[in-house]
Amino acid sequence: MDFEKKLEAEIQIAQQAGIDASGVWELFEAATPEQQRVVFNRALESGVLDDEYAFELLTSIRGNLDQRSPEERAIYAGLLDRMQELASKLFQASSHYYHRDLINFAIIEGRWDELPDLLAPYTSGQDLDTFAMVIDQLKYHGQIRHLIATMQAAWPKIKESTQYIDWAIDEYAGTLMELMLVDYLEKTDDPHPDDPVLLESTASLLQWKEGWLDWFIPTISRPDRTKWSIADFSEDIGSETWRRKFSTLQIEFIASQWRAGVPLTRGLMAFHKWSEIFYAQIEADKKSKKRMKKGKKAGVSHPSQLLMPNPKRMDKILGESFSIVGGKPYDVAAALELIPAYVKYLEGFGIIQPSERQQAIGQIGPLVAQMPDIMAYYGCDPVAVDTLLATWEQ
Repeated sequence: MDFEKKLEAEIQIAQQAGIDASGVWELFEAATPEQQRVVFNRALESGVLDDEYAFELLTSIRGNLDQRSPEERAIYAGLLDRMQELASKLFQASSHYYHRDLINFAIIEGRWDELPDLLAPYTSGQDLDTFAMVIDQLKYHGQIRHLIATMQAAWPKIKESTQYIDWAIDEYAGTLMELMLVDYLEKTDDPHPDDPVLLESTASLLQWKEGWLDWFIPTISRPDRTKWSIADFSEDIGSETWRRKFSTLQIEFIASQWRAGVPLTRGLMAFHKWSEIFYAQIEADKKSKKRMKKGKKAGVSHPSQLLMPNPKRMDKILGESFSIVGGKPYDVAAALELIPAYVKYLEGFGIIQPSERQQAIGQIGPLVAQMPDIMAYYGCDPVAVDTLLATWEQ
């Protein structure tokens, strides 16, 4: 029996069984990619798919998809269009997942004007895990205007939801506050930490950490930069004052990248991920100093080494961004992408020597080379992958 006849026979069985498409699924699993699309269309037309089967079929088809191919993107988008046309309830049942694919395609093709419609399912406040990935993606690409509107619409439902734990709700609110702050900075010629426009817009979310806006807004928005030297970081290493100076140096670097065209949201993603890495380095250095005081052997870092990411520690912490339950590929992309410009920035002040910059690039480069496949596996779009690689090829 040829493929078409087997398919028709299984569809008849499924129709008689009352939406039990297990036979159709078994035929689908053994089919070629082209045949799988035929199975999906025919099963859709015959009405034998429920939400679970439709989702599983489309997930498998997407798994074989080459997102870089315009033809294959069009084929997959056509399947989604067909499902919306013939079985809109099926589409709506998992629209969070399907719209994430369509957002990927829009980003690849630069169709930013379609974002409002593509973000519509996320105003429901449902499936926060999927929405969180979309949030990270649009933060990376600096597309925040429509994202903020969507997050604001979803906030009342998320805030009152019983399906999310408290820290997830607070994290969502904190992310929205940061996006609103970035939007304020992008739109305001003379931003101030006590501006009632900013404070009133975020009042329904969380409280800003005391003193944080007073430090951050002037640091990120002033046109000049501090004339740093290694002497600024040679005393009281690891103290609160030292860490504040170090954070100021990093934010001034992020500001310089923002002025050069890197989205501020991408820069802040890098800053947050770097904070984890540098915190671990500073704590390790403090432990080494304690061992030295006890007469034990220990390797204490030179101040310049604490200002650069340690390759082994970076590998460990970035690796923790991926797990069996999901990943943060855009955080990792941002953190790695800005490293070459950051170490060059340090070199410009004489904080590190050219040989130290070259050594850092040489040691971190192999980690970057591993990332494209990992990032793609965890749902990262090709544009972000290519941007990371292009930065390091320079």
